[in-house]
Amino acid sequence: MKICLVSSFPPSKIVLNEYGYHVAKELQTDPLVSLTVMADKLHEAEAELAGFNVERCWEINRLSNHGLLIRAIREIRPDVVWFNLVFSSFGNRDHPLAAFSGLTLPAVTRMAGYYTHVTLHHLMDHIDLNDSGVRNKTLFRMAGHLATRMILTANSAHPDRQIPRRKYSLPLPRDPFGPARISGFLPPRKSRTPHPGLRKVGHL
Repeated sequence: MKICLVSSFPPSKIVLNEYGYHVAKELQTDPLVSLTVMADKLHEAEAELAGFNVERCWEINRLSNHGLLIRAIREIRPDVVWFNLVFSSFGNRDHPLAAFSGLTLPAVTRMAGYYTHVTLHHLMDHIDLNDSGVRNKTLFRMAGHLATRMILTANSAHPDRQIPRRKYSLPLPRDPFGPARISGFLPPRKSRTPHPGLRKVGHL
């Protein structure tokens, strides 16, 4: 089973790099999994961690990541594309368009025909913007809610917080690109409609 893990990854210092490492390390122990880590580009040349197949094909604070990632994914043709995300994964507060654009990647990847799974570490509903330094809190919150809705169009997800059903369970048709349904509250670390291969190898 081929899995592409889209995440920051050591020796990068971008947020979630250590979490991405531990997910990759766990997946590497399974003989049924062929893993490619699709990681962020390094600003300086550094040796990659031994034992991992790493493709550094995207860059934080850039609007070009859609083309770069989709091109790399098409070359590998994985069974599952696994996104490890926070709201600032693809852009910091000085690059809000890049951040928002990056959060649409799970939806775009699914529309391209690939099974997408998301580990989401933040929900806008649980972020306190008072001390965040954000200038326009209302606009930021609206964009965050829209990004969350788009992220939840992935085939399956592992949010680390409960998701309010009424806010994010949309009454859309059950078409191939429709959102995965949420019943009531989605408990932490549980998956919606997991890929049969992920269930088979025991990772969901």
